[in-house]
Amino acid sequence: VGTNATLELNQNLTYANTLNLSGMGTNDAAGAIQFLTAATLSGTITLYQNAKINVNGSGIGYFSGSIDAGANTFYLTNQLRAVQQTANGFVGTKTSGDGALRKTGAEYFQFRPGSTLSGHIYIDAGELRYAINDTIGTGVTYLANSTILSWLSSAITVRRPLQINGNVTLGRDANGSLTFTNWVNLGGATRTITVVRTNTISGGITNGGLEKAGSTGGGVLILS
Repeated sequence: VGTNATLELNQNLTYANTLNLSGMGTNDAAGAIQFLTAATLSGTITLYQNAKINVNGSGIGYFSGSIDAGANTFYLTNQLRAVQQTANGFVGTKTSGDGALRKTGAEYFQFRPGSTLSGHIYIDAGELRYAINDTIGTGVTYLANSTILSWLSSAITVRRPLQINGNVTLGRDANGSLTFTNWVNLGGATRTITVVRTNTISGGITNGGLEKAGSTGGGVLILS
């Protein structure tokens, strides 16, 4: 999909094509790929420039092939529908500008970090929901105000550093837990963190203060 072009997915099918993305689409609302209904992309997606995918149709967008952002930014907007990585992983190396992944939109992104993901991740809105452990300790995840970081259905360990730039929620009301083994930077302010189920921070908290808010599912925050 070249510069100033948009591939529209308007049928509930599995598309096994390998996709090479080289631009942001015909306009910001469309993106290089636009989901107009539920669909699955099972082929490999490779970015050769910054590229955007927009999920704004009537169903969930699924990715079962690998996503390689390279040294570019993968922009994901899903205001109305969830996006799920169901297999393989996401990799990228970019730490400048908008990082390897920048997510906007109120819905969740079920995320499978690849074993070589070293770029930054920016969650501007909605929820980043880990499906597997994040085993690489490089790159930083940045959470904006009112965002959510959670798990799919099991205990998840995150080795990636975390910077919290607002009041956020950790966890979701489902079986599982989060353990952060690297540093958590609070961005120079006191942050209110709503804790759902059990969350553990073992890598240390820096640059600010923390206020725990009440929540459902027990709401346990362990600092170790």
